[in-house]
Parts: sequence; structure tokens; C-alpha cells
Amino acid sequence: MSMNRRNRLIKEYNPPHLNPELDKASMKRAFHGTGVPTPETYALVESPSELEDAEAIFEAKDEFVIKPDSGYGGEGIIVVTDRTDAGDFETSKGLKSPDQLLAHVRSITEGQYDPMGLEGVAVIEGLIHPDDHLLSIAGQGVPDIRVIVFKGFPIMAMTRLPTEESEGAANLHMGAVGVGLDVANGQAQGGYQSTNKWFNEHPDTKVDLESFAIPGWSSVLSTAVKAAEVSRLGYTGVDIVIDEDEGPMVLEINARPGLGIQNSTFNGLLKRTSFIESLPDSFDLKSPEEKIELARQWDAANWHENGIELAKRWDAPEWERDGELPVEPPSDMVGGVYADLDDDGRGQPAVELTMYGEHGSADESSSSEATDSAPGNTVGDSRGVNDR
Repeated sequence: MSMNRRNRLIKEYNPPHLNPELDKASMKRAFHGTGVPTPETYALVESPSELEDAEAIFEAKDEFVIKPDSGYGGEGIIVVTDRTDAGDFETSKGLKSPDQLLAHVRSITEGQYDPMGLEGVAVIEGLIHPDDHLLSIAGQGVPDIRVIVFKGFPIMAMTRLPTEESEGAANLHMGAVGVGLDVANGQAQGGYQSTNKWFNEHPDTKVDLESFAIPGWSSVLSTAVKAAEVSRLGYTGVDIVIDEDEGPMVLEINARPGLGIQNSTFNGLLKRTSFIESLPDSFDLKSPEEKIELARQWDAANWHENGIELAKRWDAPEWERDGELPVEPPSDMVGGVYADLDDDGRGQPAVELTMYGEHGSADESSSSEATDSAPGNTVGDSRGVNDR
């Protein structure tokens, strides 16, 4: 999917009046009481006159995260992991005194990290301790997961693994590795770095990037879909971290998710967004649980185009269906799509797997028109995305 097509989706499905409500501080308030798990909020410092709230946190806590409520690419985020005997803090930016951290909070409130230079809010929240599974693969930092949710359907996902090059940040522009994930079961698909490199091993830990699956994948998808629902955005990227104790937790909601996920998954978003847009209006009324289940099944069948027409017929009342259709779908059909298709498009018995059938692979290829970097950046490669 190109940048222009993505911008059309944003214009059509993300009402502009929601933009002021999408910063980190506003979304934390919106998530409160909805069941969407987020890191504990210690303080929201909205002006220099509230710096005493930050001081109180610095006195009481040895680990926390300071971040601006708006910003780009992780700018302004300081992760505090411990306090020294001398009273300084060990942080992602080196040793910092309480006064230095307080000065950083002040700079956030004065708009240093706001794209428009406006006054900002400093969010001080609890530090997430990542699940050992992903941490063992990355070796450092806090790996996260991005799920693209469109009209309530999770349609694409990747995990971003920190590297030595990214200095422990899960940021693709800084050199983190993006690993595509099957929506069907959270299975890894191999890695990609923004320097146009595809590989099957983590560059530092040498862990095979096709040999693991995300633990608790159902919870990850349900958390992403619930967060998207609360945000009221039709097209969004939900960033999630799996905490070792709390499980999936939402870090951020993105109203303009980048396109680099297409390189990480070796697939294009256009095929999947077009699939969802072609569904009958009745699918908008399905529950979040039903949408997740359908998306997992469609993903297992590689979002095959025959699923659109079949989905319409299976969703219609029984008396409106074509008389040739049986009352129940064939056993080898998932989500209105045959789990395995021969060259003529005829259904074949599905391969019996632990979850949701075998994930198909794209047989067409083209190049990505944009990555998660600033607008205008492009990349292309013969192993690029399928955008048809």
C-alpha cells in the first residue's frame, strides 16, 4: 500500500476531530475503566507549576518512565531502571540526577518535544518488565508488538526487537528489527531492518526469527482490538508490550501508522484493507470476538479473494442463500475461504495444524512505497510486499 492510499484510509476512517484526544495523556484517561491494560500512571505533569508531582515520584520510586504526551520516534523518552547509592538514577540516557530529570520534565511541559512547539504534558508511568520469551530473543530493551486494526479487524502484525544498533530501543528507524507475525497464530516470519536487510537471525543474539510464536497471542489481539475500539479510530496501529506479570499492555495508539510493517511481513496492506472494505455492512455489527476470529481464519487462508463473495453468502440469512450452498460451510472452509486452494481455485482438504490451518504465502511481489520513516522515504526490494 502506498502512502497516498494509507492517507485516504486515514482521511476516511479517522475523523479529524479525534486528533486532540490521541496524545498519550488523553488516551490514558480514555482507557481508564474500560478494561484496556496500560502501564500504571504515576503522574501527568501539565505545566511547570506541577513539577512538585514529579519530585514526589522521584523520591518514592526507583524505576519509572518519563515520556512526552506527543512526539515522534521515541524522542524525549527516558527509562529509569534504578537508583544509585549516591541518589542518582540509572537511565537509558546514562546517569541522571533528580534535578536533571526534573529539568527534562520541565522541557516537555514547555513544548520541546511537541511537533508544533506547543505546551506539552509529561507522562510519568510504571516501568514495564518484558516477558522473558521476547526478551531472550532481543537480548535487551523492551520488545513491542504493533497490530494494525482496520474497522475492528486485526489485519497485520509485527514485533519490533531492539538491537545494539538501536541502543536498546524498539524503533525501526534506529535499527531495531521488525519481525512479521501471522495474524492467525502469532508465528514469526523472519526479520527486516530499515537498511533494506532481510534475515532469519537476530543480528546480536543469533536467535532464529522464524522459529518462535508470541505467547498469549489471543490476548494480544483482543487487547489491540479493544484499544482501537476505545480510540474510535477506524484505521490504527496499536503498540503493545507483554509484561512478565500483567501480560499484554497498551503503550500507544497511532492514528497514522507507518508502512514499514509491510517490509517486516513481506506482505502489503492494500490486499487486506480492500478485503475488509469489500465485506457486507453487516460485518460492521459483529462483536470484537467474532471479528478477531474471522481475521485469524482469513489470515490462515492468506486473505484469498474468493473469501469476499463467500463471506457475503454465508452471512446472509439461510433463506437468501444460493440453493447450491449447504446449510453448513464445508469442513475445509475457514472464514468463508477454503483453507487450501489448488491452481484452479478449487478447495482441497485443509492441512491439519494445531491452530487455524496452514498460512499461505503470497505468490506475487512488488515493492513497498514507504516505510515507518518520515513521509517521502521509499524502499524497494525483490522480496518486498504484495500490494495487489
